[in-house]
Amino acid sequence: MRQLLTAIQSHLDTMKAKIPPCPDPASYVLVHSTDGYYWRRKRGTIKPAQLNPTFKANAQYVKVVSPAASRMAQLLQPFTERMETGRMVQRFIGSLVKALHADGNAHYRNFTGMELQPHHPLRALLLSNYTTNQENDMLNVSIPIDAYCIYRFNTLVTACCFELVLLTGRPDTIEQLRIDGTVPVYYTLPCEMQSHCLLSMQVPTDKPWIALLRVSCREGNEWTYNYKGYGMRVVAVG
Repeated sequence: MRQLLTAIQSHLDTMKAKIPPCPDPASYVLVHSTDGYYWRRKRGTIKPAQLNPTFKANAQYVKVVSPAASRMAQLLQPFTERMETGRMVQRFIGSLVKALHADGNAHYRNFTGMELQPHHPLRALLLSNYTTNQENDMLNVSIPIDAYCIYRFNTLVTACCFELVLLTGRPDTIEQLRIDGTVPVYYTLPCEMQSHCLLSMQVPTDKPWIALLRVSCREGNEWTYNYKGYGMRVVAVG
């Protein structure tokens, strides 16, 4: 214990030796950079602190899209239960603000490929390669089914389920947002016969939309409580 305290005190003494004297504690802040320690004037002590135009624009855009992003997360909640979605609302806001910056209007194109569980993406659960195609106003998602299409993260997993979820409405409003989904398709695991799971939904032609593929696992008669048994990804936007 005495050796540990001695080492800590030695480290503190070394830090003090490397830190230059502070010109004025009320006006300076200590900064540790790769080049060492130095004192920097506090923001606003030389001239009044002002937000740059880009930051101001971002703040206004966030006010516009935040209610819709929160509403989107609320509508998706029945499908994201037991998932570890992290800061999903903030990711929605970031994608919508990026669209406003680039094109002047909020759209869903930046949502393409977005994972609702960033730290456990859909590909970690669904091992087969799905395909999507749109014919007029019909969106089709085809998933090859075989004995190895799902990663069984434990021996309790007995079945899997596939769903296509459609969120529609302008992303800069909350009143027009709505959500629909296909009838869930179940497969007992392991799947002994090779086949294809086809999920189809009619997509609107007069309003923007997001399509998400959701895969979930069951343990006996219950949905698994393990987040690894779920995956959800944006597979198409319009």
